[in-house]
Amino acid sequence: MLMALGIRGLLASVLFVEASRPAAVNTVALASRYEMAEEWTSMVVAVTTVLSFVYLPLLIALNRRLSGRPNG
Repeated sequence: MLMALGIRGLLASVLFVEASRPAAVNTVALASRYEMAEEWTSMVVAVTTVLSFVYLPLLIALNRRLSGRPNG
């Protein structure tokens, strides 16, 4: 999507990482406030946070490779 919109450089890298981040804890607070799916929302936040330790470094490496920047 970033390429299609013509977004490049540092802004593209920042947006890419931000879009790849796990679900925010704020969703749990909202679910609790409105008493809707609190347990399920907490599970989603926990699972996406744990998985982010694996997929975020992979996505960042992929982004570097696609953008032609060297690693490091």
